[in-house]
Amino acid sequence: MDFACLILFLLFYFFRPQEWMETLDSFHPIQVFTIVAVFALLARPKGVKPSDLFKTPHDTLVFAYFAWTVIASPSHIATFLTIPSQILFYIICVQSLSNISRINTFLKWWGWSLLVIAALAIASQYGFDPFDSYDLTVNHMKGRLALNLSIYNNPNGLGHTLVPAIPMIYFLLFWKKIIGKISAVLFVLPLWCLYLTESKGSMICAFVTTCATLTFGRPKTVQIAILACAGMFGVGILFALPRMNELEKSTKNDEAIGGRVAAFKFGYDCLSENPIYGIGMNNFQANFFRYGPRERVKGKKPIHGHMSKVWVYRHYTKATHSAYNQNGAELGYPGLMLFIAILYSCMRTLITMPKGSVDQERVRRALFAIVVAYSASSWMVDFAYRPTFFLFVAATGAFQRINLNLGRTEDPQPTFVAPLGRIQPALIPEPQLALAKEGALASPATLPLPGYPSKEAVAEELTAWPPIKWNRIGLIDVGFVLVLTWGAIQFWLYSIRTF
Repeated sequence: MDFACLILFLLFYFFRPQEWMETLDSFHPIQVFTIVAVFALLARPKGVKPSDLFKTPHDTLVFAYFAWTVIASPSHIATFLTIPSQILFYIICVQSLSNISRINTFLKWWGWSLLVIAALAIASQYGFDPFDSYDLTVNHMKGRLALNLSIYNNPNGLGHTLVPAIPMIYFLLFWKKIIGKISAVLFVLPLWCLYLTESKGSMICAFVTTCATLTFGRPKTVQIAILACAGMFGVGILFALPRMNELEKSTKNDEAIGGRVAAFKFGYDCLSENPIYGIGMNNFQANFFRYGPRERVKGKKPIHGHMSKVWVYRHYTKATHSAYNQNGAELGYPGLMLFIAILYSCMRTLITMPKGSVDQERVRRALFAIVVAYSASSWMVDFAYRPTFFLFVAATGAFQRINLNLGRTEDPQPTFVAPLGRIQPALIPEPQLALAKEGALASPATLPLPGYPSKEAVAEELTAWPPIKWNRIGLIDVGFVLVLTWGAIQFWLYSIRTF
């Protein structure tokens, strides 16, 4: 039941039926899923102990990140009341994804959801428009594709959401699997949708994510060849896409880039003035409106008793346009370091994880694609505090837990096999039964049930995946996080100076 609630939460997050079915919203489905999942976890034979919450570095860092958002905010109680659902679903996700099959299924639901979102967005331009997205695209977004749901109602939000879809489709459906060639049409949906959004940032992130995932886990010579081809041909194709040629020109007069630069400047000023605590969670836009730059627009002002048209300055609001900017401005240096440390822990787990079976590798590579896509997109959109962040971190932590448990298992569970005397002869295939009676089998007493692997096969599966050697934050990890934080600050300043 806990796993079913997790899948339902994922679907409700992506498709947001509570926004287009008002009666559904009155039932508070997310709260219902949370309560049912918590009870399902507590009803397990062993339940959930406090020690079960801290098994990997991901757990420690995520709980420290939650704690710091409360400590750094001016109103501790109000902030604490806004994050319990995120804490609970992180716990539910980690505890529910208890085997490779569940993680694989969870990621498949994630990938299929992204495909359906891309299909709905494209279909809105061809007559199937249940969310009235056509009017949003044509009249409000200047022809750039958007889907009229709260997290996809602008081209950038839609585009960056779909960035991990392409590598996820490849690893979950095609990589080392025999699948019909007609299924290759699935790649068209996210690519076509990204093209129609004309989002420069999402196209760049998709290019970076694709290159990173294609080189992941391959021999060095193959990695060099892929990167060389990407540099020679991929960059040229990338800049041939819509609106990408604007990057080759001066960006000083680009309104969209100018807005991001203003947000980056204000965010860095907040970090410089409040290096420890920042300005508090979700306070960026309010502070930008009060203390940020003013916009010069044409308005009316009384002059000599008459209302005359003149240039006036007014305050305006601006989103952070970057998860790094948001974490630094709102949570200070400690919050930014914890955010980067969480991403680092995911990357280190997936990169240093020993190779396992095909299904284990498929999960590892799909998770790697999500982490890379999120890390890149977070420079261009404010994905901080979103449920997807905690879900993929929880899935990575669960993946490491499974590796540690399987790697330490010496004797496989005896439930996979049954003594010969306790099963009916009719259930045993005739060739195996004949061999068992003649004594040709080495151990007829442990003849496996039909449909189950043998004890040797189970043992091979469990011991073929050696445990990961990293499961504790050390001085080397702290050093890497400090270097990555310094690099993020330098890139932050470079973006401000360059654009």
